[in-house]
Amino acid sequence: MGPDHLKPYHWKPGQSGNPNGRPPGPTATTVLREMLEANDGEKLREIAMVLLGMAVGGDIKAIREVLDRAYGKPVQAITIAPKNESAAEYIARIFDESQDEPEPAIVPVSKPKAAGRKPRKAKPRKPEK
Repeated sequence: MGPDHLKPYHWKPGQSGNPNGRPPGPTATTVLREMLEANDGEKLREIAMVLLGMAVGGDIKAIREVLDRAYGKPVQAITIAPKNESAAEYIARIFDESQDEPEPAIVPVSKPKAAGRKPRKAKPRKPEK
């Protein structure tokens, strides 16, 4: 456990940290969903339109959010070793093959400027003492 002076505050075996459970009443999530779904989902539509506008304007986070919500997050591909070799042999073979390939050139890509945004001004530095 921890230091001796904290032992009186440790949970006893079988003791619950929240014996009464969650207090009754609506949760924040429930209230928020009710507000978004009110008036036939009008607020939800407004939020979606703002998010789409940001995505069309070039906001990368908004683009990612729209695509993730509409089509689901991309699935990561997992390669499994063939049946005729062990995982260790497969990893060793892939590693050896990758050593023969030249490293790919890294090409810098400029970030697109979002429409309607002003460039940030540099903050003046504080003089050192």
